[in-house]
Amino acid sequence: MKRWIGGWAVAACFCLVTTQVRAGDMSVRSFDRFEFDTVNARGLWAEVATAATHDEPHAVSVDAQTVEPRLVYGGELAEGGIFIPYHFISVEQHAFYGTSYGTSSNEEDGIGDIRLYGKLVPLRTHYLDAGLGLELSFPSGDEYKGLGTGEVGFLPYGMAAAHLGPVDVRGHFGYQTYADSNRSFNGFSTVELAPDSFVYGGGLFGVVNDYVGLRAEFVAQTFDAAQNNTHVLFFEPGLDVRIPLGSVDLFVRPTGAVGLTHDSPEWGVGGAISLAWNPSAG
Repeated sequence: MKRWIGGWAVAACFCLVTTQVRAGDMSVRSFDRFEFDTVNARGLWAEVATAATHDEPHAVSVDAQTVEPRLVYGGELAEGGIFIPYHFISVEQHAFYGTSYGTSSNEEDGIGDIRLYGKLVPLRTHYLDAGLGLELSFPSGDEYKGLGTGEVGFLPYGMAAAHLGPVDVRGHFGYQTYADSNRSFNGFSTVELAPDSFVYGGGLFGVVNDYVGLRAEFVAQTFDAAQNNTHVLFFEPGLDVRIPLGSVDLFVRPTGAVGLTHDSPEWGVGGAISLAWNPSAG
């Protein structure tokens, strides 16, 4: 599936660059990197996002699902919010026993690490937006079940967007670090449960009209683990559909994902249902 990414990216980019941007209430937000957008909510944004990934490294099959309520409030220059993820993880391991194969499985579910963020976008011009933000994560997930990191995390980041006619080109870069080094002894060596990492990505975001927006994102994270570096990279095409409901807007945001590196899950699907209320609209 990863070899199809070139065609997916070309098709998505072609759709974006042929759109005609119109002024209105439509805004396109990142799905996976919502808090890294230069776009701010102009009031209250309440969303439930879901995502599922699948991977089969060696003789192991890993399926992970996340349901994440998001509550955000913002204005022209600033935005802040809270994300509360709940994870479902299923692992099947296949092994050869003598003359036959056997399968062992393990399932875990529970709340993940809760995240709070705030950002400021002081630079807003006709051609460029730029700002800074900080995300804090709290060890509410069980790290030994793979549901959290077990440490307080700090993620300072910067983001920018260039307005190029029919599309925005957005990018972000940050560094995730933790209050302490959390290691587990597995009988032979220590394993770092919460390695520091670079968090970065970008993409094209276009508005077709007041009701439909398109996005083609690349999201990446490089973990600086003691044993070796791990590079996770996804291509995530998506669609935002706005449905006006009187004083609020309903957004439907389906998303796909294709892993581009050996360390990435093979594929994923996701989506979100959002309600946006702008108290100054009328």
